[in-house]
Amino acid sequence: MRGLRAADWFEIERECDGRPLLDGAAAMLRLGAGIDAEEAEGLVIGQRDFLLLELRAMTAGRALALCDRCPACGLDLEVATDVDTLASAAAPAHGEDAPHLTVAGRPMRLRPATGADLRAALGAGALGRKTLAARCLVPLDAGHAPAAGELDAAVVDEIARLLPEIDPQSDLLFAFVCPDCGYAWTSQLDIVDYFGRELQQKAAGLIDDVHDLASHYHWSENAILDLPASRRAAYLARLRA
Repeated sequence: MRGLRAADWFEIERECDGRPLLDGAAAMLRLGAGIDAEEAEGLVIGQRDFLLLELRAMTAGRALALCDRCPACGLDLEVATDVDTLASAAAPAHGEDAPHLTVAGRPMRLRPATGADLRAALGAGALGRKTLAARCLVPLDAGHAPAAGELDAAVVDEIARLLPEIDPQSDLLFAFVCPDCGYAWTSQLDIVDYFGRELQQKAAGLIDDVHDLASHYHWSENAILDLPASRRAAYLARLRA
């Protein structure tokens, strides 16, 4: 695995323009970890997020600034954390370690959700939660896997409760305490969205850098992007002094 380079930021932005966040995750993993789209879709969500946390650390450092708004008084807050705090050593539960459920009188085993499961759920519209739940159920009898429409609300709610327990890394929680009103709450970090927004900001800033260097030195975009970041910064410092 390697940190994402300047040229990668543009590539990810191009591939993900107007497309689902899952496509952004796949592009990041392909460019930074050499994982193709099919393999990325098959990763358990916690495994994917662990790789993205490490990739983000190699690209932009291990420190993260997490922002949220107090639900009680509306104050905007920021807390500092790092990749090591958020990365979990707990492995997803598989096989006999996974929960067993009885669904419509049939024995089932619950497996962790993958990227492919999330994509199917997103494409199912109003049946998204049921679709995700149904895909994560593995029959332990000779029968077929349950369809989304066969699951009642109580089963879907139970599966939604259990999925973070069997894949702890997929549930990136962090705590806030409001200094103004004292209200305490937890928020969930979506590392795909967080890292994707960072890369969008980097790509936007990089456009200005390329424009300035190309205008002054008449270098091509590829030549500028191939420069090490420290060299590019050194040229820009002289140019903008």
